[in-house]
Amino acid sequence: MSIVLLKDVQFSYGEGPPVLEGVDLELTRGNISVLMGPSGVGKTTLLRLINLLENPLKGGIVHNFKELSGDEGSDPLSLRRKMSFVFQEPALIDCSVGGNVAYGLMTRSGFINHLWKKTKNIFAFLSSNYRSVEKKVEQALARVGLEDYGNRSIRALSAGEHRRVSLARSLVTNPELLLLDEPTGNLDPRNTSIVEDIIREVKTRKTTVFLASHDMHQAERVGEEVFLLLGGEIVESGSAEKVFNSPRNKRTKDFINGRLVY
Repeated sequence: MSIVLLKDVQFSYGEGPPVLEGVDLELTRGNISVLMGPSGVGKTTLLRLINLLENPLKGGIVHNFKELSGDEGSDPLSLRRKMSFVFQEPALIDCSVGGNVAYGLMTRSGFINHLWKKTKNIFAFLSSNYRSVEKKVEQALARVGLEDYGNRSIRALSAGEHRRVSLARSLVTNPELLLLDEPTGNLDPRNTSIVEDIIREVKTRKTTVFLASHDMHQAERVGEEVFLLLGGEIVESGSAEKVFNSPRNKRTKDFINGRLVY
């Protein structure tokens, strides 16, 4: 069963040239799916469209979430809260590691609204919600191997640790769909391996993962289904084994063999 279905999706930024031209794509629930393609081909744009940060100029996107069952008329915020998006460059807050991971939970629970309005019952609100949030943060940090980092300043962490904090912040809300944009870009082999292990662990908890990567070796290592985006369209899709060992499209063969195809 699909969790997301794209049909004939087209998109461009303003009056610029088309970025996506008739993309058809179906993500299987419970899989780790990888969107391959060279830099600048539109992988991030496609993720942003799925996450409802952009709207297609043409075509449709259906989200088959458990409670919403592909209801396209549902509130975009409710749909987006079924997903988590980890950007290529971690957008972290200048506070503690635990504060970063807790931010989304606190926002959803109404804490920010209480704080903004300076309501009198803020302390009662905090006492009733703090322990629940704290426990979820601890669990999320443990999942990414940072269980002892909650009180550390985000400034004291390495680039690899920043990525793992971003993952923890996305996982703490227990999303049905996790979107990752180049999750190991510019990381050393050790940190790349750690992040890939986290991605595999996420899948065991029935979260569907869709990641964009220009790293073919990574796609082959972690991908159960692989899509190749070239020239604004999906030119190849299927299991990682089939895409890499017996591709149907000549452009796929050229891409895998390092020949210029765009």
